[in-house]
Amino acid sequence: MLSTLQVRWLTLGNVPLELVELVRGRKVILGAIDVATEQVETPEEVAAVLRRALDHVDADKLIPSTNCGMAPLARGAALQKLGALSAGADIVRAELANVAVPAGR
Repeated sequence: MLSTLQVRWLTLGNVPLELVELVRGRKVILGAIDVATEQVETPEEVAAVLRRALDHVDADKLIPSTNCGMAPLARGAALQKLGALSAGADIVRAELANVAVPAGR
């Protein structure tokens, strides 16, 4: 039985979120970072993707991730993207817990 679904291309708009609804209750690894470009997402952009997903995925089942491997990226860009992923996830976690996110995060 499927326990985890990886949604790689959400950031590119190729996966209708309504389909993710079909596996509600399962863990969803969500590609909120696009590794096809070295343009670094802002934490707010990552948070927006995660918020959209929360309409279809239970918060405790949502696992923020990149949409694929980061090997093709320059190390600096990869580290910045991972920082944005972490900060965006922190924003949404704080919203769900109704607490403030520390500045600079």
